[in-house]
Amino acid sequence: MKDLFSQQAGLYARYRPVYPPELFEFVLRHVRRKDSALDCATGNGQVARVLAKHFRKVCGIDISKSQLSHAERADNIEYSVSRAEQTPFADNSFDLITVAQAYHWFNGLQFCSEATRVGRDDALVAIWVYDLAISGTSIDDIIRRWNFDALGPYWEVERNHVYNGYKDLPFEFERITTPEFQIMVEWGCEELIGHLRTWSALQKMMNSVGDEPFKSVIREIESAWGNNSRLQFRFPLTLLLGRIHK
Repeated sequence: MKDLFSQQAGLYARYRPVYPPELFEFVLRHVRRKDSALDCATGNGQVARVLAKHFRKVCGIDISKSQLSHAERADNIEYSVSRAEQTPFADNSFDLITVAQAYHWFNGLQFCSEATRVGRDDALVAIWVYDLAISGTSIDDIIRRWNFDALGPYWEVERNHVYNGYKDLPFEFERITTPEFQIMVEWGCEELIGHLRTWSALQKMMNSVGDEPFKSVIREIESAWGNNSRLQFRFPLTLLLGRIHK
């Protein structure tokens, strides 16, 4: 797994959208035992905090110490630095294994093997990813041009898996049919710009050519924003859900 988010860990904790309750409710309905859960690439612990309300123990792992330093603590959450493809946990340890917005950075086959090892028989694996924000305004076109044209050369090739909903990635578990989900947020202009600052490709661009291209797109967004104080954005979200059998 690549560490592309340590540099902007604080921004990540502040400006990444929150996953919808309906997503967790659907996943938890399929979990047959709620003793322990593992959240891989936990980042700021956004998913781990939700799981901690439902499981006796939650382990959150990430390769970024900086990200983990921003993770909210709870008595039943243990955070540690680890790759998702090679963890320190014993065989048959977990009832649920989650990966949110990070599976495209993994070695998929290695992860599936490791999840099968540390997951209990009948444990659930839940992996999800969301696409670009949509507002139904001209800002959508600005975001898409910024993402695909300006930042295109700076994205890692794995980013392409986000756009096709992980259709081409290994998922070696018994598939469970899932509905469509979406994240809904209401943002002011500053919050949208803060979200764009979290993108790993932006950090690579700024290290290469400076911040003038980003200042330019900020001016374009501010102009298109007009007199709106806040706008509603939705992020289409794809969930892969599967069960481990041993």
